[in-house]
Amino acid sequence: MRALFLIESVKMGTKAVNAINARELHERLHSKQDFSTWIKKRLEVCGAREGADYILIPFDVAQKEVKDLQVAPQKNGAKVKGQELRLFESLAHLYGFKQDKVVHNKKEYIISLEIAKHIAMLEKNDIGRGVRQYFIDYEQSHSDNSIIEVRSLIEITKRQTQALEGMQTNVEIIAKNVHLLESTKRLESWQERGLSDSVKSKVAELTKGRDIGTHIKSAYFRAIYKRLKSKFYVARYSEIPSIKYEEALEYVRNITQDDLVY
Repeated sequence: MRALFLIESVKMGTKAVNAINARELHERLHSKQDFSTWIKKRLEVCGAREGADYILIPFDVAQKEVKDLQVAPQKNGAKVKGQELRLFESLAHLYGFKQDKVVHNKKEYIISLEIAKHIAMLEKNDIGRGVRQYFIDYEQSHSDNSIIEVRSLIEITKRQTQALEGMQTNVEIIAKNVHLLESTKRLESWQERGLSDSVKSKVAELTKGRDIGTHIKSAYFRAIYKRLKSKFYVARYSEIPSIKYEEALEYVRNITQDDLVY
């Protein structure tokens, strides 16, 4: 089975449990929320207990290599070592740690596989369900009391491959839908006001110091809006795509007297 996580047997409380680094889980689930806020909320929802379901590792990378980190004692008096430290070191590539890099006020959470499964399900999407199934399959394939035939291993690998392909497909579909929505969404109300104010400023600039009547100013407004709509191929300026807002502002700012000559 393809390894998606570094899973180690770690002593929590009075027993050894399979565990992972929570930051790796955060990355695999593609969460948009910052890690610190995300893990604290997830552990609270799961009712996880420090020392029994997870252990907290504070650290400071200062003039040391990751392998030489001094890890502080836990609340229960135990010192982190062995497998726990391996889980910590396995995430070094996520931060791009270097020997001369200093990192302050960061903490790592080593969580049991049972808690990891609960957290994966809280995502309520195909990625979370796929990750949870991965953990279930891992426990089944590594059980000391089970004998797994080659056929079973092939089936597990197949399911994991399908789950990963499904995750990738969903990510690509979401990305395409977001791009489509962004490209077709019209100006928001605040953008309409901003563009309208820009047009007013441009008219004031072009007519400054000139004694002209209201009808002439109105002609300026009509001419600018006409060119704005023609530029973006829309019937009304409010139909300009939201993502074109900055481009529309720049276009109005650059309009000159010569541009308004019919």
